[in-house]
Amino acid sequence: MIPPSPRPSPDGKPLDVVAIGNAIVDVVVQTEERFLDDHDLTKGTMALVDEALAERLYAGLGPGLETSGGSAANTIAGIAQLGGRAAFIGRVRDDQLGSIFAHDIRSVGARFDTPAAREGPSTARCLILVTPDAQRTMCTYLGASVDLEPADLDLDLVRQAGMLYLEGYLWDGEAAKRAFLAELRARGERRVVGAVVDPVLEPAEIHRRVIAAGGPALLFAAVRGAAFLLGQQPLRYPRTGAAGVRRPPPAADRRGGPGRGVAAAADRCRVRCSAGFQPAIRRAR
Repeated sequence: MIPPSPRPSPDGKPLDVVAIGNAIVDVVVQTEERFLDDHDLTKGTMALVDEALAERLYAGLGPGLETSGGSAANTIAGIAQLGGRAAFIGRVRDDQLGSIFAHDIRSVGARFDTPAAREGPSTARCLILVTPDAQRTMCTYLGASVDLEPADLDLDLVRQAGMLYLEGYLWDGEAAKRAFLAELRARGERRVVGAVVDPVLEPAEIHRRVIAAGGPALLFAAVRGAAFLLGQQPLRYPRTGAAGVRRPPPAADRRGGPGRGVAAAADRCRVRCSAGFQPAIRRAR
């Protein structure tokens, strides 16, 4: 059993950063080039591998250094070591590597409370094979990390943070994507636009106004004729994230023609045009 991490310090100060990402254990091992040849590995590359191959490679390696890793987790470890108050949310399995991940990230002063999974894939690991010429060959098994779900989140922890960091590497999985959206919603940084919008120009115009006002990420739930929800405000903008989740299209548009969606959505988000701006699409009567 992986023990829980200690609660925040008694001074009650908020966290500086909370990150959500892939919880991966880095396994750094010195090896000979023959090992790469025997397993058909291309030196100097990084490849995603399945659990069976990861276990075979791990069993055939000698002693190495095992430590918590992953893009967001490494960032949180760095912030904690520099004196910041930081926490990480990520999924591990209740196994040996999961225990190593939890111990290491907590040992640098970061908070890690995500419950370990009791079933499903094992803890993610990146096998870093270092040959005598100092070249690294990496074999990554993502395992439990990509099965992070909204139920794994501590939304109270998210609300404590001055900044929320979402790791882009975790965005591909549908379950993790839902977890990202839940975190943004908990912080008030994602709004669902239920008004029907026309796919030609309307979402882009709403998006432009929201960005200008420093507003939240938007999720358009009723794009006319679309089989997807439409996310706006990509990750390059501070504070917010993008979304794209498949859903059935709305059965019918009962709110009128072009223009009505822009007005309704912009009004709902309380975003005003800058002085002197005249919208190209007028509100439908």
